[in-house]
Formats: sequence, C-alpha cells, structure tokens
Amino acid sequence: FRAPPDVFISHSWNSSLWDIRPPRGSTPWLDVIAVTQHPVCTGGSVLDQFPDVGSVKDAIEQIGNTLLIVPGNAEEALLPFERSWCVFEMVFTPRGALHIHLGWSDWSFDAHARIWAALDRLDVSQAQTWGAEDKSKIDAFTLRAFG
Repeated sequence: FRAPPDVFISHSWNSSLWDIRPPRGSTPWLDVIAVTQHPVCTGGSVLDQFPDVGSVKDAIEQIGNTLLIVPGNAEEALLPFERSWCVFEMVFTPRGALHIHLGWSDWSFDAHARIWAALDRLDVSQAQTWGAEDKSKIDAFTLRAFG
C-alpha cells in the first residue's frame, strides 16, 4: 500500500520515538527512512557528498504540511530547536504549514512554564548535529536558501 505523503514528521532523533504519532489517517514522511543521509563520496563540496539531502527540502515544500514533534518533558522539550536538522526542516516548511505537537508526558504546569521560558531564550544558530559534517551540510543548504 502506497499513498503520497501528506505530513512531514520533524523529530529530534535523540529523543523518544514514542512521541511520533502522526495524525490518524495521515500518510507520514520520515526523512531518516526515505533519504540517504550519509556521504556518497569523499571529494567535492558538502552538497556533492550529500546529494539526497536536497530532496528533504523538496519533500518538505512539496508535502506542505510539517508536524514538529516536541517532547512533553522539560528535559527534552527543546531538543527539536537545538538540532540543526529540525531547524532546517522548520525553515523550509511553507509559511503557515508548521504544526507543533507538544507531548504531555509531564503534566506539571511548572514543567510547561520552564519549556516556554527556555523557548524565549533559544538561539537556533547554536543548533547541533551528530557531527561537524552534518552541521556544515545543513548550514550550506540554509545559507543558500537565504543568501
């Protein structure tokens, strides 16, 4: 069974997979499954080494509906905003098409107040990746888009 995806799932892979619950009846697109995110060669530019990564941007724009998964506990809630891939995915989501799913694994209002306060102090330019190559690859795509 195949269907065109109707929701792009943006999720920090160093948080729980339990949080990924696409809307009922939707056809989700997960980049880690659909796109090779490893270098295909050792020479050339970062964009030459990771040609499939460009399709992530294309998929985000074509699907036109991004669901950002934000863990509901205060310790992990900012992970998507601190990961370069998630920032990249948010940047290329069409205006008005970014939806945020905040998990509720911590029901305390204090925890949610800490999450909102941390969001106010957030600096996405400090977003990280698993390695320097990923960071330079993502930054190159983002800079090319914004000049």
